[in-house]
Amino acid sequence: MKINWRQFLAGGLLVGLAGCASLSNPLDDLAATKLDVQDQAWGEVKDLTASLERIDSAANPGIAALVGELQSLINQVEATPTPDYEAIDAETLIRKNPNFWRAMLELNPTDPTLMVLEGMILGAAGHVENASDILELSRAGPLLEKEIDQKLVMQRRTIAMYGLNSPGIELLRAEGLAADQRWEPVKRMEQRYPESAAAALAVLQMRCDLAGVDLTPASTDQRMRDKILAAEPGAVETLQKFKPLWAALITANGEAGDAARRVAEMLTPDGTGVINFSEEDFEKLVADLNRVGATDWALRASRLQMAQRGGHNSSDIQVWRLMLPDLIGEEAAQAMISDWENGQMSGAKIYTTVAEPTGTVDHPMNSLVGGHYERRRRDAALMLESGLATDIEKTSALLFLAESAIHLGKYDEAERALSEYAPIATDPRSVAQQQLQLAMVRGDKVGAAMALKEVRKRDRRLAYSNFIAGNAEIMAGNWKAASDAFIRGYKNDLADPMRRGFAALHAYGAGQLAGDDRSDDLRDALDVVEEDSWISKLLQGALGDMDREQLLATADEGRDYIITGQRCEAYFALAFAPGQTIAGRRADLTACRDTGMVGYIEYEFARQWLKH
Repeated sequence: MKINWRQFLAGGLLVGLAGCASLSNPLDDLAATKLDVQDQAWGEVKDLTASLERIDSAANPGIAALVGELQSLINQVEATPTPDYEAIDAETLIRKNPNFWRAMLELNPTDPTLMVLEGMILGAAGHVENASDILELSRAGPLLEKEIDQKLVMQRRTIAMYGLNSPGIELLRAEGLAADQRWEPVKRMEQRYPESAAAALAVLQMRCDLAGVDLTPASTDQRMRDKILAAEPGAVETLQKFKPLWAALITANGEAGDAARRVAEMLTPDGTGVINFSEEDFEKLVADLNRVGATDWALRASRLQMAQRGGHNSSDIQVWRLMLPDLIGEEAAQAMISDWENGQMSGAKIYTTVAEPTGTVDHPMNSLVGGHYERRRRDAALMLESGLATDIEKTSALLFLAESAIHLGKYDEAERALSEYAPIATDPRSVAQQQLQLAMVRGDKVGAAMALKEVRKRDRRLAYSNFIAGNAEIMAGNWKAASDAFIRGYKNDLADPMRRGFAALHAYGAGQLAGDDRSDDLRDALDVVEEDSWISKLLQGALGDMDREQLLATADEGRDYIITGQRCEAYFALAFAPGQTIAGRRADLTACRDTGMVGYIEYEFARQWLKH
């Protein structure tokens, strides 16, 4: 598996800066220092400590003891004219501290305070990349209350801007180079920044690419991986110190190696950026983290599983009974678990989690997808409300806000964001695309026609806009025009092969409804896509070359979000398979829509066909 560098170097901020990655001055203006991260995180440590102080100390001795330790730390760090962040021993205060884990159990499982606090302590201590991992994982659970979510959002923003410093930005620039061309810049960055986990990870990735093996085990050459790890002991040591989860994943082998691969895949966002997990996802994650020896991470994932469920059960207690002794010793752990089992943990709350959007009967929304768009909407809105956004960030935030609000059905908010975005946008095509999307979901046929005209003006061959133009025609019931738009996308040789394959599939479905046979294009598309890819299987299913049961069984591979998305796509392909009846097509498109995969063309296609 290849690491997604944008996740590790700068997170979501780089989405809005992609066009600037080859420039120097704009990024220099945006970049934050490690001290910026530390100062912001330290302010949140003090604020969250003050929140914990308000909890009943008699009923929550673990929280009370942790608060005492935090107060002592605050006094120590602030005993000098400038904060002495080197005084923060995060390992002693958190990972091996019985009071921290008891406090975790005393708080209600839906209260995210301690996980966010942990991320802030790590940030204040200067362990920026490890802090980023903790905060990212906390966002994989249920939605947080706005007040604590804002703390997390702003710290993630500063960490992202820290990633625009050296060596992060140099590593990002080297990312597109061939492995042999990466050697010199990547090794130079490792030498200049020996405590950078990003540089260490880049070195190991580069060596694995040169050898043609995976960074995380996946039916790969274990002997070669062992040689690579042995050749780069400094990189491995840096990861173990500053990015311990990924150190565990990369050094695992055998059965633990298989678990490491699954964890790495689960924690790396897909193309849409969804890392929001279901309870079942967390159950798998807990087991695999335990297999790779990442005990503290397994307990964090277990805690998030309880939050997703809304409470704990006997299986959760058993998980902690097995794992907690590894961190704090058998005697302390068993005493703590016994109190938990006997109901002596109060379930106190400061903050809590909130329900994720699920849409309506006519517009069902998968909760993980709804949660993803709500997080993006919040990130953008909080960034704009903070008044701290740079011009580049403001433009990016307005676009994300408009996109997310449209999918969530917040059309007035989307319209306001677009009206503010249009005058400052550097890409007129993106404005036209979003205006078209908004007009479509509102059922504004006149507005959609005008916006579609603008899209075609900005992108005459629909080289980049064929999906949204095709979707607009679908939402108007213009199947022939939709098929024509999608086929232009399929014939765009510059487009990604997978994207071309999906364009061919959508053109085929729309063509069937219009009375046009696009099966030749669909079969030709099999030569464009990778042979064993998911899109290849979808094309085969639509052509009748893969039977129904086999395609649906293949769709049920992956984690919850991936499975649900693949089901949506599979039902769509099967709706147009040879021999399909009208009743069968209706049943399959209903099943496609009912997955609630908002944002998928197949979902909108099914929804509109069922309406028309």
